[in-house]
Amino acid sequence: MTSLEIEAFLTVQQTGSVTKAAERLYISQSSLSTRLRTLERELGCSLFIRGRGDRAMLLTPEGERFLSLAQQHKDLEEKMRALARDTMPRRVLRTASFSSIGSFLLPPVFQRFAQLYPDIRLEITDIIAPAATNAIIRDELDIAFSTLCISTEQITAIPFLLEPMVFLCAANSGYPDTVSLQALSTANEVYSHWCADVQQWHQSAFGADAEPKVRLELMSQIHLFTAQPDAWAIVPYSVAEDLRSAPDLRRCKMDFSVPERCSYILCNRKTRDSEPVRHFLECLRTVLRENKTPGLLL
Repeated sequence: MTSLEIEAFLTVQQTGSVTKAAERLYISQSSLSTRLRTLERELGCSLFIRGRGDRAMLLTPEGERFLSLAQQHKDLEEKMRALARDTMPRRVLRTASFSSIGSFLLPPVFQRFAQLYPDIRLEITDIIAPAATNAIIRDELDIAFSTLCISTEQITAIPFLLEPMVFLCAANSGYPDTVSLQALSTANEVYSHWCADVQQWHQSAFGADAEPKVRLELMSQIHLFTAQPDAWAIVPYSVAEDLRSAPDLRRCKMDFSVPERCSYILCNRKTRDSEPVRHFLECLRTVLRENKTPGLLL
């Protein structure tokens, strides 16, 4: 059995619900149910009485006996982690970000940090917000970058950037210097989910059923697809700046408003004031100021 399975068991016992437990752990209900089934299969018994509908998940007699052992396991694990933190000075910074910030905004920050603090090991992960949140809760990450404002007992959310959105298109396309909403068709759009506010605007502007030509999650491909004939995309400022030198792309003004993208730093409360985190946030602030990045909130 693993710590993840024991954590799933304890969270269901505390909340009385698979649904609520999955929300607290930021995982899907199916993933949580799989962890429970794996644990029960290894123990050779059922731990919960599974009722129908909204009835609370109650412990079986075997579950009651296992509960005290699971709590002891959790307490011991936390003591071991505390001992490691107290006896071994942390000289590592564990970071995660979703693709667009990690690809277009953070590289010069990472470079500055590595140059100034070569003795601090840097771990960089490309990860979606729910997984990053769970990793912070498990003390596996120090900071993560997200467009979701998530605050829990283990996490504090710091807004750090409010970016304007920019219209990009192929350099040889026929779009005017100032583009109107009526001139745009999603049949030529390269779309990415930049944040919830921009997604809601898109649904309002083009309809919930509108299908873009390309729905893109792999940020390394945004230049390739936006440079296609008549293609267009609305991207955050940091993405547009990274692509500024591309000769086959151009920017246009918009005669309509698109919500700005707010990005957050999700900090592990245990390590927020650690030396590596403080140094990294200072590098982030310095680089964005030097680059005159609009919307800096730090």
